[in-house]
Amino acid sequence: MKKIFFIILFLFLPIFGVSAQKEGELSLSPKIIDDEGAARDILEYNIKLKNNANYKLNIFPLLEELQEEGSTDNPELMDRQFKLIDWISIKRGAIEIMPNAEITLPLKIDINYDAVPGDYFAAITFAHGNHRLEAENNALEMSPPKLFINLIVEDQTVEKASALNYYPTKKVFTNPIPSLFLEINNSGNVDIVPQGNIYVYNKRGEEVDFIKVNPEAKTIPPANISNFEITGTTKLKTGKYKAKLEIEYGDKQTRDIQDTVYLIVITLPFLIFFGTLIILFIILLSILIFRKTHHPHPQHQASLQIGKEKVKINNDNNSDIIDLKRK
Repeated sequence: MKKIFFIILFLFLPIFGVSAQKEGELSLSPKIIDDEGAARDILEYNIKLKNNANYKLNIFPLLEELQEEGSTDNPELMDRQFKLIDWISIKRGAIEIMPNAEITLPLKIDINYDAVPGDYFAAITFAHGNHRLEAENNALEMSPPKLFINLIVEDQTVEKASALNYYPTKKVFTNPIPSLFLEINNSGNVDIVPQGNIYVYNKRGEEVDFIKVNPEAKTIPPANISNFEITGTTKLKTGKYKAKLEIEYGDKQTRDIQDTVYLIVITLPFLIFFGTLIILFIILLSILIFRKTHHPHPQHQASLQIGKEKVKINNDNNSDIIDLKRK
């Protein structure tokens, strides 16, 4: 649509007398520059001007910013990043061209480093006069030749990011509310604001927690790395869980980052209960082992045997005494 506007403008301007100062007095080539480039690009051209008259011409290049139909922008109030004429380098002072002579005039377009992608239009009027003010008046009254410039600034935006690291902050959580660490690298050339969620699932595939990532909309500049420590919102029971990361970023085109990690939760009550069972098991096992492996000392066994015999003799003597008494 913008190119159509530019072509129509060029075709119809001659009707209003833009084609020549005095018929055939000055020739211009080329009459249109239609090109494209990216921010920081430098485009160079050669403009040929021929004096067809039999007298010397003093030519002044007059630059003008053009706006497409319907635009409400005032070129005088526009910043450099939006003004094509501020990117154009061409001799601005008087250019002397002798009769029937032809000169080559260098023209350079140094696209602003912060240029906004889009179409830009400008015109350079080559008007003659003894000084600039006279040339400007002649440009209005005599309609000298114009060079029209249509420049397309390409969109060189690169939105690219990746998760360098994503893992639980502990191998095993005794706290029922676990936390995760996320490290995002912005390898593009524009700021990004990654946002999304972490979905936590149990072994049955049921969603048990929903954690927001970067809710404060933290910006990551180009060629920078940002860290996020994300804490859960729900108390989890003892078990193994899957934490699925899903975040998005990008203004030009929505892109996503996905990753999955697993985390283990063992709560303190479970640890106490399980530890108590282990201690009881160890005690019982120790008792059983002691009973099966413990044997009395031989001397101790002999003493026991002698003691038994003495007891037996004493018992026999006591029996005899009892019998005598009865008699």
